[in-house]
Amino acid sequence: MIAAAPTTTRFRMAPLVTGAVLLLHVAVLRLFCRAGADWVTVFGRDPGLACAFRVHTGHPCPGCGLTRSVILSVCGQWGQAFPLNPLGPWLVLGMLLFGLSLLWLGLAPNGRGTVERALRVGGAAYAAVACVFWLGGWLWRLA
Repeated sequence: MIAAAPTTTRFRMAPLVTGAVLLLHVAVLRLFCRAGADWVTVFGRDPGLACAFRVHTGHPCPGCGLTRSVILSVCGQWGQAFPLNPLGPWLVLGMLLFGLSLLWLGLAPNGRGTVERALRVGGAAYAAVACVFWLGGWLWRLA
């Protein structure tokens, strides 16, 4: 006779850990990084970042302003972040939503299939919109 499998709820560790790490990353950025329209500090020091593309061509690259935009978004300064690089606020929003979704996926005893499907479809839609923000923002800054 074969023993029945226990019916206890088991948490899924991979989504729990991944979601927690994403949210921890946002918290670390919030605690240890600061930014303004033309400066960034990490642990209170200027990291000396410069865009090689902009230095050589005089034009911004698609990633110009992204570090400052992400840090400003994490600090809640969405209005200042969006003009620097529209992708920054979108990335922060995605990290928060994805981290929370992964935590839910790891903790939810039922409906995992629904959550997994929503993450797949939502993730693809998020990536498509992120590409539009990224390239559209770059073209907008070039104009």
